Amino acid sequence: MSGPLAMRDEMSGSYPTLVAAYGFLPNLFRLQSELPAAIESQERLVHCILVPENRLSRNSKDLLLCAVASAWENEYCSALFGRRLVAASDRDAALLKFSLKLAKHGPWFCQNDVDALRGAGFDDLAMIEAVSTTALGQMACTLAEGLRPEVDQGAALHAPIKLPQLPESFEWVDASGPYLGSQTTLDTAFAPYVAHLTLCFASSSVLFPIFFEH
Repeated sequence: MSGPLAMRDEMSGSYPTLVAAYGFLPNLFRLQSELPAAIESQERLVHCILVPENRLSRNSKDLLLCAVASAWENEYCSALFGRRLVAASDRDAALLKFSLKLAKHGPWFCQNDVDALRGAGFDDLAMIEAVSTTALGQMACTLAEGLRPEVDQGAALHAPIKLPQLPESFEWVDASGPYLGSQTTLDTAFAPYVAHLTLCFASSSVLFPIFFEH
């Protein structure tokens, strides 16, 4: 094997977590080949957020990623995240609404949205997973908008998922965070969230200041 095919095979072997998560090395990462440290950082995020099934299943996370891609109207990410999608459950509908509002209307996100998800049976750790999965989708869509990768071979476009309807506008709710209580003890399965999300999303004005107590 030689030439471009050999290079593609070699690159896939360098990022086994991404290949395991998606079934192949997506073009979104191949286009960043000149910045291996960036790919490695994204691989760690996928390993920490997408792969483990803690409070949320992999399918629930894929649904959230598809919702973010649909909100962005991003064809590439819709195809990538929708490859292994199954139908949403009634319980997933509450998650989708939570994620969509955070992704599209972050400044209007408030305690009411957190309380609504709690009312649907999700605890604070499930919300941490939902927030981090939404952030992962936002990052992927941002990269895809800039890099314009070709849709991956085998990642056939799927019918758009049915998204919950959000109002055209929201009333401002003057209720500052934090919305989630600090966790005095975290299951060791959640430890990567603290390490990698703090490093990679600390600059976000949406995620950490409003969600967590200090």
